[in-house]
Amino acid sequence: TIPGSILLVLGGLATLLAFATAPALGQERVLYPYKNDKGVTAIDDHVPPEFVKNGYEVLTRDLRVIEVVPRQLTGEEGKRQRAAADAKRQQEEWDKRLLLRYSTPKDIEEARARALAEFDVRLSILRSKLRTNKTQIEDEQERAADIERRGQSVPVALSSNIGALKQEIGIPEESIKQQVADKETTRRSYERDIARFKSLQNIVELRRKSAASETAP
Repeated sequence: TIPGSILLVLGGLATLLAFATAPALGQERVLYPYKNDKGVTAIDDHVPPEFVKNGYEVLTRDLRVIEVVPRQLTGEEGKRQRAAADAKRQQEEWDKRLLLRYSTPKDIEEARARALAEFDVRLSILRSKLRTNKTQIEDEQERAADIERRGQSVPVALSSNIGALKQEIGIPEESIKQQVADKETTRRSYERDIARFKSLQNIVELRRKSAASETAP
């Protein structure tokens, strides 16, 4: 007795041969080799729904593979596959953005210089404001000290103003810290863009040379 798995494979081969020798009328038809629940390759004109998860191929009438559908991954394996696919898509989007926006590494360097210069302008404004606030606090504190030296009580309005100025001074200080951090992040981002753009240029050049050598007599 011939085992069922062998019969299934033989049946698939028979289907394949019949399909390959079919008349021109069936040229639009395709075949689907797939794995069944026993891991045996079967060939049919459709993939049963319960076996789609195992993956399959799509063959033309002349037995050319026109599509390969991989098996569906689950659990940690599936998570890794999706993460890899997301990383690949993000890389492709990044590469496309770089090639569309810039023509040479110098273009990126100039864009970096402009962006960092904008940070320097904002930092200059914030630092100027911080110096002004500190000067105001020093002036008000000096007024309060003069009043105390004369043996008088410091007016409540003056003390309140000093307290308010001390609170305000924290705003530009925090803004300066954030701008410095953002400037460094921006600088590193442009550095990555420059390095990646140069890599893409090298890849394009290698492909150009390879194509030229293949077409050379």
